[in-house]
Amino acid sequence: MLVTMSDEKRWNANQAVSWAVYDLANTIYSAAVVTVFLPLYITAITRVNMIMGVTATVAMIIAGIFSPPLGAMADRTGHTKRYLIISTLICCAAVFLFVLPIHYFWILGFFVVAHFFYHLSLVYYNSLLPVVAPPERQGWVSGLGTGLGYAGVLLALPVGYWVEKEFGTRFVFPAVAIVFILGTLPLLLFVPERAVASPQKFSLKIAGEYFSEVLRTIISLPAHPRVLNFLLASFFVQEAVNAAILWLSVFIKFTFGLDQGAVILVVLTSNLTACVFGFVMGWITDRYGAYKSVFASVIAFFGALSFLAFAQNAYLALGALLTLGSLGLAGTWVAGRKLLIEMSPPEKIGEFFGLYSMSSKFACFSMAIFAWLADKFSFRAAIIELLVMMMLGMFFLSKVRSSGFSR
Repeated sequence: MLVTMSDEKRWNANQAVSWAVYDLANTIYSAAVVTVFLPLYITAITRVNMIMGVTATVAMIIAGIFSPPLGAMADRTGHTKRYLIISTLICCAAVFLFVLPIHYFWILGFFVVAHFFYHLSLVYYNSLLPVVAPPERQGWVSGLGTGLGYAGVLLALPVGYWVEKEFGTRFVFPAVAIVFILGTLPLLLFVPERAVASPQKFSLKIAGEYFSEVLRTIISLPAHPRVLNFLLASFFVQEAVNAAILWLSVFIKFTFGLDQGAVILVVLTSNLTACVFGFVMGWITDRYGAYKSVFASVIAFFGALSFLAFAQNAYLALGALLTLGSLGLAGTWVAGRKLLIEMSPPEKIGEFFGLYSMSSKFACFSMAIFAWLADKFSFRAAIIELLVMMMLGMFFLSKVRSSGFSR
């Protein structure tokens, strides 16, 4: 059985802030590597979108397969923070290697490694939220992390743009790796380990048991309709979110004819508004409940995609992206973490976050489908496919309440 924070110690704001700073660091990786520089870099080299889309899909599928059992491993061994640090260091090492003057095939291989360990680190990171915040403050702390993450991007992207102009795109990636490591230090120094009552020593035999345990949990999900519907909703919503994150910079560049500097400005502005909405949605989640906050966020993101797909006026489309899109993206992550904690048994929180991670990582097919539709038809046609995914997500999310969820 997990020893919860409320049982063993009082609220510690320093630990909460140290936890949240890690969100700043990993969002810098997500924005600088995944959203801006690497897709544009690979697309400029290959002249097609599918290569990057397929590579990102492969990385997400691998992460989806291994996230639940590796999350369960943290539940059993009591080494959540240790695994988080190891995953982060491997991710940063792979990103650093992007600087090498090698064929783009190898860069994509390093990206698969980096992206796998990045997503694995998020499983462990989310599992530490109950350690640093009692239930009544988890929404606020989750929002603090999300807000700090977007604030960090406001610094990282201009610096990355300057590095690109002065030294070339390849040198942006080691800079991101270094900042990611530095942003991990507060968590390493001040956040305590997630305690378990009877920790087990890791072994290959136990690792096999983790897979078996996760399979049993998956098979038993129909008996837990709230969790099952939430994971299905997460899958379809993340299909749209993951594709939008990966292709945002390429989409706005070629749809609206913006140059690289203007693309950076749009992404920066979207992160500024997402930073604000992250703090706001943290308060709203604690005040009005995680379920209502998640649903409102999904609707907002659907609205932003609708404007991108159908609005002919660039200012109107980008305005919706910077408001509704930022609110939806920030709110989905802020409230989603707390909603899952509310539905998870304390002793299985790492495993359930692993399943949550698995559902979002398997939600990767739209990244390749989006690229194919953009190559075959247009970027706007590709956005319509994301709207379909969002509608399916809203359908299953509505069933979370009909399954008996109280808030």
